[in-house]
Amino acid sequence: MGYQPMRALADPLHFSALRCMSKSPAHYRAAVLSPREPTYAMRLGTAIHAVVLEQPYVVHDGTRRGKQWEAAQASAADSDALIITAA
Repeated sequence: MGYQPMRALADPLHFSALRCMSKSPAHYRAAVLSPREPTYAMRLGTAIHAVVLEQPYVVHDGTRRGKQWEAAQASAADSDALIITAA
C-alpha cells in the first residue's frame, strides 16, 4: 500500500462511508478508496449550499461544450468558484 491509499484513508469521515463499516472494514475501505460520481441531488445540494452561504459561483446557461464552456471553466477556476448550469 503506497502513499495514495493511506492519504485517502486520512480524509474526513462521512456517514455514508461509516455506514459501510457496519458491513465490514473491507466495505468501508472500498467506499473510501473508490471514486464516486456525484448524483443530481448531490450537485443540487452543492449549488444551493453555495448560493445560501454566499460562496463564489458562476451561472452558465449555455451547453457544456465548446469555447463558451471552456471560458466558464477557466473563469471559475481562476476565482475558485462553483459552476451552476441549467442542466
